[in-house]
Amino acid sequence: MWLERPGPPSPLDEVLLDRLSIATAAAVERYGPARTTMADPALVELVISSDSDEAARARALRLLGFAADLPVRVVAVRSRLPLDRIGGLVCPARPVKAASVADVGVILATTVDPARFPAGVRAGIGAAARPAPCAWASPSPAPPRCHRSPPAATCSRTPTAGPSTSTRPEHRGLAGLLRRRRSGTAYLPGMYAKVRPRTVFRREIALDGPEPDAPDESPAAEPPPESPEEPGNGSRSLPWWLGLLAVAGPLLSAGLGPLLQLFGIESGPVGAALLLLAVLIGGIVAVRMTFADRPKMSRRARRLSVAGLVGFLGVCIALVIVFQPSPPPPELPRLPGGQDVAVVGFEGVGAGHDQQVLDDVSEVFTADLMKDKLPEGSRAHDYARLISPPLEVLGRAGQDHQELDDWTNRFVERTNAGIVIGGLVATDSAGQTELRPAVYVRAAQVADAPELAGWYLSGPIRLDQDWSSDTGRRHVISELVRRTRGLAGFTHALDLWRNGEVDEAKRELDRLLPAGTGTTRQDGAEFVTTDLVRLFRGHVLEQVAFGLPAAQRKPYLEAARADYRAIDPNGRIALRARLSLAGAQYQLALGPSPSCRPGTVDAAALTASSAELRRLAADGLFSEVGRLRASVNLAQVEQCRVTARIVPDDGTIEEALQRVRSAEGGRTVKDLQTLAASVEAVHAFGRGDLAAAISFIKEAIAGERGFARRGLWQALAASWEFQRGDTDSGCRDMRAALDQLGAARAKGEITSQRYEELKNSLQQEAKGAGARCPDASPAG
Repeated sequence: MWLERPGPPSPLDEVLLDRLSIATAAAVERYGPARTTMADPALVELVISSDSDEAARARALRLLGFAADLPVRVVAVRSRLPLDRIGGLVCPARPVKAASVADVGVILATTVDPARFPAGVRAGIGAAARPAPCAWASPSPAPPRCHRSPPAATCSRTPTAGPSTSTRPEHRGLAGLLRRRRSGTAYLPGMYAKVRPRTVFRREIALDGPEPDAPDESPAAEPPPESPEEPGNGSRSLPWWLGLLAVAGPLLSAGLGPLLQLFGIESGPVGAALLLLAVLIGGIVAVRMTFADRPKMSRRARRLSVAGLVGFLGVCIALVIVFQPSPPPPELPRLPGGQDVAVVGFEGVGAGHDQQVLDDVSEVFTADLMKDKLPEGSRAHDYARLISPPLEVLGRAGQDHQELDDWTNRFVERTNAGIVIGGLVATDSAGQTELRPAVYVRAAQVADAPELAGWYLSGPIRLDQDWSSDTGRRHVISELVRRTRGLAGFTHALDLWRNGEVDEAKRELDRLLPAGTGTTRQDGAEFVTTDLVRLFRGHVLEQVAFGLPAAQRKPYLEAARADYRAIDPNGRIALRARLSLAGAQYQLALGPSPSCRPGTVDAAALTASSAELRRLAADGLFSEVGRLRASVNLAQVEQCRVTARIVPDDGTIEEALQRVRSAEGGRTVKDLQTLAASVEAVHAFGRGDLAAAISFIKEAIAGERGFARRGLWQALAASWEFQRGDTDSGCRDMRAALDQLGAARAKGEITSQRYEELKNSLQQEAKGAGARCPDASPAG
């Protein structure tokens, strides 16, 4: 394209020429190429070059005016005749384009008639259906030399679609474009953002075609309809890109950890940021490609769009970094035995503690435990270098231990540890070191008092120098081993008690308590407080009394009451001790005939027990489980007082039982609800409602696991069935009761004398009801 006019050059000629070239290119690219034979050599070179990819070649053919579904033939020509004349001769009725590439004329046509080449023209016709860089054939007997395509043009981009259109009225695209420019419509800056006119449009563009005064026999050039691949549809594809990124961002945020692990990358903030940064770069590239097809988009709009995209993905990166899921905890060795010891390490309080040294102490301590210092079949494992428990809360007075308890529960579930040991280490200003060992009591180990589960600090072990002294270190470790032996004995006693071996459990707990009148503990007892040992020895004594005939219970119940009274009233387990003491007083108040019949009970003792249980059931400092246990015990005591005609039924029983039955919780709460069902059965029997009484006692039986208690409740159901006249059900329940009681006798939960008493009582009731029950032999 050039500018020709008379007179000297004007300073604005350069600007005018640049703007005209841009406007011409925009019109051609939007409305398609003009119907002229001569074409832009750069587009032709893209078609025939071996360096072009399929997308560039297809776009070049489209800009040249060739349909995508038609084959195109390539002709290499050497002739003095104009290329447009040769093209019109060999393909008179079909689309044809011609351009000079280096020193070779190239003609592109959908069909070629070799017979119509003028004389003296040397031509090579491509034999393939698609253009190829070197596939020539000659119409003459001597084929010409095969010419490779010349080097690419110097321009870096070729948005112009071949020769420019003329300014005839039928070519409305260019005329309208120039009119809009003259009216001041600002679309050209967007074009500058897309192409560089000095490197693209400095090429001479021939304004071929009919002369302005020549008759134009061709129809007016109408702009072709836009397709999804045509320029100008970038505004349609941009929302799709942004929508894709909007969906991909949250999905990557949610599944980033597994995705990174799939590629062997550790999940974390750095890996998350790197992956989302890759998504950001990909999104920017995609949007930039979309912008390339938007000639009317201003630079400001582009910058705002890119800034919005960057901001959106930046928020995604921030969310992933903040909410990145923690990596899975390390695999911990699992202990097979119920009395195995897990050492979780010792934590320094304050500055100046070398954690590596403390971990070494933990390792040596664990190794010494394994040297025949634990009960047979037990083992120990050191976890100090694998985990970091928040033990520091143990040294803070009044600090809530819930976080530490939750962590320990998860640790126990993963390792099956029976005993968990840790500790705190502190050093004073003079350099003395103090180690306070800590032990975790599991809820399963104190099933009768799960509210006591948790960490307990024992007495300190002092060292008059730092850990560099081997002798001092061995002293501390030896003392830890000695205390752990006593701890193992305590947990073994609890295990015996839970399994019904109450006599063995009592002997083991006796060994852990002070001997005689002195205050010296037995071996290893310092790891477990005296109060804790007394509490559970009292529970064991109560269970021993439960398995004895009524006349033999009093000494054991009085011993249990003495243990509860000896517990520190201001200590951690003081409320639980008061609850157990009220229960022991209730058992003593029943006397030798535990039936609550009028005149057989100690009314004053029952009243005192009832008052204490009311206070505990309403004490906000007591645990929820403790208050529920106090409520069900209160219902028992009040039912006995009503049965003994000490007080009338004022609704206290129903209120207390309802509080327990409506509670939600785990196994411990369910056990309390089972006990509440048995009390409710006795309450219904007292009202004379045998059907409701049998229904409630059956519910209690279905939830009870213990042989002795289940057998007693089954015997109660049989007695009520006989009273109701249902001898078949009575005999069936009698047989089940004797089976359960026989199993309890075999485990030592009840004595043979107690078993015979219950058996004779059931047989008498069956005889009184006229039932002929088969003789039942005990199971075991």
